[in-house]
Amino acid sequence: MGKRTQPKLNQPIAVTTEIEEDHYRIKNWVAREWLAIIGPHAYALYGIYSAAANRELGNKWFISIRTLQEYTFYDMHTITMNNWLLETCGLIRVDAGADGYANEYILLPPPHVTAEILKPIVAILKAKSESGKKWQAFKANVLERIMKWKPLHECGKVSQYKKIQIAAGQPELFSANGNDGHPPEPTEPSHVELVAMLVATFKDDKSKLSEAAATKMIEQYGVAAVVQQLAWLPGRETDTPLRTLRAALNGNWLEPKPVDKAEPKAWWDDGSTEIGEDGFIRPKQVMIA
Repeated sequence: MGKRTQPKLNQPIAVTTEIEEDHYRIKNWVAREWLAIIGPHAYALYGIYSAAANRELGNKWFISIRTLQEYTFYDMHTITMNNWLLETCGLIRVDAGADGYANEYILLPPPHVTAEILKPIVAILKAKSESGKKWQAFKANVLERIMKWKPLHECGKVSQYKKIQIAAGQPELFSANGNDGHPPEPTEPSHVELVAMLVATFKDDKSKLSEAAATKMIEQYGVAAVVQQLAWLPGRETDTPLRTLRAALNGNWLEPKPVDKAEPKAWWDDGSTEIGEDGFIRPKQVMIA
């Protein structure tokens, strides 16, 4: 992010993308993880850029700062500051045009919110600069949002309001995409969601589990393996669940089988029948004295 001159109001902005097709319809974790940090203004601009980039012809659309002002009713300072924030968070990259003006915005694959991702952003926000009061207040607000940030699934756990169930997708879109009208399979939790899940699961354990340890576990064994072994953990009936989980991941243990439980009877085994030597089921013979 080099120093750039102020763009002209009518200077075209070319919005392109390096993200796979249909990203925003299916895998948008910008809303799930970044909205609480970047705020509504930056998120609105990001939504406009994503719509501009996902074009049927060429994945590129030319707009201008003037267009953004007319459409969003944001002033120049608001657009400039929030574009800077999107770039600082690694959601977009702004390349300077041939004439020295920043006129190409490239959407980048959005990273998950982690401590490692936030650390340099916090450093930039805290760095002293000669910026005016508007910039200082803007950075202070972003910094405050970062300090209060938590995953979406951690918000509103104790709520008096009725929960909203959201189903993914629309049937007509599925059939149009050639998958016979069946909704997509549920996706695995994100890295940050699984870290929170692990920490919450073992919060009452004697040794507990820190976020750093949970992150290391996921990086070592993968999301799928950790999710599967965590689901099987109750069936292992252990007094040391965290220790057992680590052992199961390290040894790639199979699904636990029920212990000390009777085998289920066959549908015909009610005590009145038996299997003869010929393999056929017949009424049980009763000896009469």
